Amino acid sequence: MAYLEFKNISKVYFDNRDTENYAVRQANFTVEEGELVVFVGPSGCGKSTLLRMIAGLEDISEGEIILDERVINEVEVSKRAIAMVFQDYALYPHMSVGDNLGFGLENSKMKKNDIEEKIDQSLNVLELGDLKERLPKQLSGGQRQRVALGRALVKNPKLFLLDEPLSNLDARLRVQTRKLISDLHNKLQATMIYVTHDQIEAMTLGDKIVVMNRGVIQQIGTPEEIYREPKNTFVANFIGTPSMNLMKSNFNESGSIELGNAEIQLPNNVLERANDYFGKEVIVGIRPEEIELSIDQAGLKPALIEYLGSENLLYFDTPQGELIVKVHKSSKLQSDNNYQLKFNPEKLYIFDKQNGSRI
Repeated sequence: MAYLEFKNISKVYFDNRDTENYAVRQANFTVEEGELVVFVGPSGCGKSTLLRMIAGLEDISEGEIILDERVINEVEVSKRAIAMVFQDYALYPHMSVGDNLGFGLENSKMKKNDIEEKIDQSLNVLELGDLKERLPKQLSGGQRQRVALGRALVKNPKLFLLDEPLSNLDARLRVQTRKLISDLHNKLQATMIYVTHDQIEAMTLGDKIVVMNRGVIQQIGTPEEIYREPKNTFVANFIGTPSMNLMKSNFNESGSIELGNAEIQLPNNVLERANDYFGKEVIVGIRPEEIELSIDQAGLKPALIEYLGSENLLYFDTPQGELIVKVHKSSKLQSDNNYQLKFNPEKLYIFDKQNGSRI
């Protein structure tokens, strides 16, 4: 297991006009021993760049990366005790599964019997024991990804780095392999860093999540903290399926806001933080599952209902914009009904319209 610390880490690129462009800006956080930490964000947010700097595949422009109390900025890749799993399986097509796992150990001065023992142990952990002699072309996508995990596992690294390892798999195999990675982490109690653009992977796998956008860390926390206490509109919008409803609304002098076709009085704990916003426009957020519906002819008619099996989504056009409501499958819905939308003031989030920060 490894302890990892980031101190003011930045990665700067220069364009042909010698202008600075930050891929990562002033990243500060720690990864505790045995944690599975997920970097999540949209394409181009800097998450893979950060991972590559840990691995030594990318130079660090500013700051320090500390692995077990040792600054590793200038340490050679092969001496960092790190194993990496990529989006592409990177398997040798002419080698068997067993030979693919053992290839990186042949130059390690290990005895051949010890190498075979490590290979067999890893294959058993990954439930690949009966596939040892097969070639990669004889494997499914999920099996190939497990072999790629096995190549990392046999090295017995201090730190596992996984760069979007499920991106090439279909939906069913993603779920299966996601569970495999979670089980593997629990068995090994290894320190892992996992990069993904998929917030479902982040929420289901991570002990801790690092949300990034445009090279800047937006929030760090447990999945529950990230979901329930987003620090800004980016995190609120990025985490959750469907996303949090975010709508512009006037913050009335009376301490109320307008949402849907209702006027809602905000609780005192919100009003105490919002003295500077009375009479101004703010952004109001609420999770789709926190809205209640009741049939009311004076209410709103849904523009669309999506039936998803275990749940249903209703889309409403409101004066503040589109509003999505998520209800349980047992709810009896009809598209020709009008519905009154009920909001619990305690479930509302208020954000600054200018910078998106939570009030």
